[in-house]
Amino acid sequence: MKKALLVIATRNLGKSKEIREFLHGFPVEIKDLNDFGPIPEPVEDGETFDDNAYKKASFTAKVLGFPTLADDSGLEVEVLQGGPGVRSARYAGPEASDEKNNRKLLEALSGVTNRKARFCCVLSLAVPSGPALTYEATCDGVITEKPRGVNGFGYDPLFYYPPLEKTFGEMTLAEKSKVSHRGKALMQLKAEFDKVLQWLDRRFEEERILRGGHDICK
Repeated sequence: MKKALLVIATRNLGKSKEIREFLHGFPVEIKDLNDFGPIPEPVEDGETFDDNAYKKASFTAKVLGFPTLADDSGLEVEVLQGGPGVRSARYAGPEASDEKNNRKLLEALSGVTNRKARFCCVLSLAVPSGPALTYEATCDGVITEKPRGVNGFGYDPLFYYPPLEKTFGEMTLAEKSKVSHRGKALMQLKAEFDKVLQWLDRRFEEERILRGGHDICK
């Protein structure tokens, strides 16, 4: 069977690795933005994870001409009224790093006893003409008082998952994939990926017909 090409709309190698692991074994060739030259950046100004996931997926699919899977994830902390939320990656400013974001979060929670939080993830799989499939999931946890573990990325060293008594930063990729917000959303996608491939084939055939039989990827 000929492999379909699927682009992951990220340059984050950790995120790309997680997604590749889930879709391993399917007849799909996976690339991420590191496999392409410079392309314009989508404006992530949505008010929800759903908004931003679709913006990234649809924009990238139109620019590159291939079906694109985008993820928008973030951390919602109860005492911060759901913050940093959709601004999780830029919590410490436009040039924020994981370390700076984690430091700012710990400062914001200094002396706070209620440290309940949850990770949220929305996956959007879009084709160049606009239609998209959506998958979403959450994972509840607690923010630790200091980083624990060196695995993962983002807020993983601070996000403690009580059932396994570990932070995401202390988990192996296999452990994290079973319980994380992104892992749960990806499991939904994986469970029906055969149908997703059929959906992609139908969308591209419709677009090919609309364009007079020309291959839209050329």
